Amino acid sequence: AAFNALSVFTYSDLIDRVLEYKKRFANDNRYWNTALQLDSSYTRWPPHLNVKILERKHKDLILEASKKALYYGTNGMTKLTYGFTDVEIQKIKRIYDYAIGDSNFDEEKQRKDFVKFVTQYDQRRDTNFKESFPELIEMYDKYK
Repeated sequence: AAFNALSVFTYSDLIDRVLEYKKRFANDNRYWNTALQLDSSYTRWPPHLNVKILERKHKDLILEASKKALYYGTNGMTKLTYGFTDVEIQKIKRIYDYAIGDSNFDEEKQRKDFVKFVTQYDQRRDTNFKESFPELIEMYDKYK
């Protein structure tokens, strides 16, 4: 899963769905009974979709998603267990660490570019960003 600024609001739901699939398709004929792993990596390009554009309260949702994966985790993968492995959990935590970490990322510029991007997308695709992502209305209005 390529985690971008818009993923933060539904990633917890994805974790629930992945766990459901891990349960549903578990098969003890495999070395590990699950054939499904959640590989979470963060989007760096284009920078205006990067998680670093988010406000802290939204970045904290990434940490909450990793806590959920940890809750659904397994102490060790065996033929009888399913759940999220330590690797899957750590990859989500890594996104959070990246999101809050210091860097040369120009947050202000990328937020403005993000608003330009979604505005153009709305015009071209006849969509409504504010209806789709009400959590980001405040940021959108600020940088419009």
